[in-house]
Amino acid sequence: MKNINILLLCEDLLWISLVRKFSSSIYLNKVYIRRSYKSIYEKADNIEYVNLDNIKDCYEFVKKNNINFVVVTGLYVNRGLVNYFKYNLGIPTFGITKSWLELECSKCLGKEFMAKHNIPTSEYMIVKNKKELDEAIEEYGYPIIIKDNKQQAGFGTYICRTKKECLRKAKKILKEDTFFIAERYIEGEEVTLHTLWDGKILIPLEPVRDYKRLKNNNEGINTGSMGSYVPVKLTDGKKALINKYVKKLEEVFQEVKPNFTGVFASDLIFTEENIYNLEFNMRPCTPEFEVLIEHIDSDLLEIMYKTAVSELEGVEINYKPGITGAVNVVHKDYKYFPNIVETRKIKIPKNFLKGSKDIVINFNIKDIDEKGNAKIYTNINIFVIMKNDSKNPFPDLYEYISRIKDKNIYYRTDIGEN
Repeated sequence: MKNINILLLCEDLLWISLVRKFSSSIYLNKVYIRRSYKSIYEKADNIEYVNLDNIKDCYEFVKKNNINFVVVTGLYVNRGLVNYFKYNLGIPTFGITKSWLELECSKCLGKEFMAKHNIPTSEYMIVKNKKELDEAIEEYGYPIIIKDNKQQAGFGTYICRTKKECLRKAKKILKEDTFFIAERYIEGEEVTLHTLWDGKILIPLEPVRDYKRLKNNNEGINTGSMGSYVPVKLTDGKKALINKYVKKLEEVFQEVKPNFTGVFASDLIFTEENIYNLEFNMRPCTPEFEVLIEHIDSDLLEIMYKTAVSELEGVEINYKPGITGAVNVVHKDYKYFPNIVETRKIKIPKNFLKGSKDIVINFNIKDIDEKGNAKIYTNINIFVIMKNDSKNPFPDLYEYISRIKDKNIYYRTDIGEN
């Protein structure tokens, strides 16, 4: 297993956490990162950035550079790559195959999969017009969930409390699609659960608490995420419900035999008596998986490689003591995603992105000039800032973020247990 050469195909900030963790592995020889530009992320001898413009370039690169492990974490870089690397070239590949991607790309297919295999989920209807919307409202009442069938990076889910709001969201979705999902609203505690499927067994990772809403006190629109932390304080009863869910999911997987090896994530919500899966994510969620990576105290490369080669059984996954927290810092125009994609600028202090001894930052900044002006894109987070602490990491994280005085940044200030 030594001398692993990795090709990492990743669309978002998760790649920095992966590279940081891979670099400390005794098994790593070199990690090649597909990037469209030279990153200002600190470089090392075992890290190389490669500009692979298209799928054909990826194929050729793998064949010519002795790549013996491929990690694919994003939806849009995937499109058949995992199938090709895993089955055509026989390279151990961590990632979701094309057919299984549809469980996330189509929320309807995800719901149908859960219904078919008796995986508890919220009640739902497929809605194509106003009459069917009225039927859903009559059945479920308010508030009601209106959900875009297509994958929208967390922005396609709406909690509607009035008929006017329902009609507005329905009209917006039906401009681009022929139907959407109306779903019964469930009130309860939520966690994100990442599981590792190696083709034989399903291993759960530590549940993560995630904050989807844009504003403090869980107000505002749904986003991809505004922050997260791990571990989550759960009662013994809720832990038992998670174990029951994982056992059920593993039984389903062993029956249907998915042809991928990698991460399968579930957005779970607890009621007093049960646990429900709101939707699947066929990839590591961000920043939930970023904060989870920082919290893991084992060799992540070994874990992921053994997942890819169906050798997870017996692998021990350890975690750091204390709490690991993350805060997403975004541009003030983030709420308009995905409509605004122009370049924006913010001003940050010199050396800010280097973090400190116990603070790490994953950032989406291409370059910084001598005056501290940084270029970013508004449809992607500016950065995710993380720390592990024996009691509470968030006071230090917020103090560190406050060093940026630019009024164009935005972040929630209520992430964490307290």
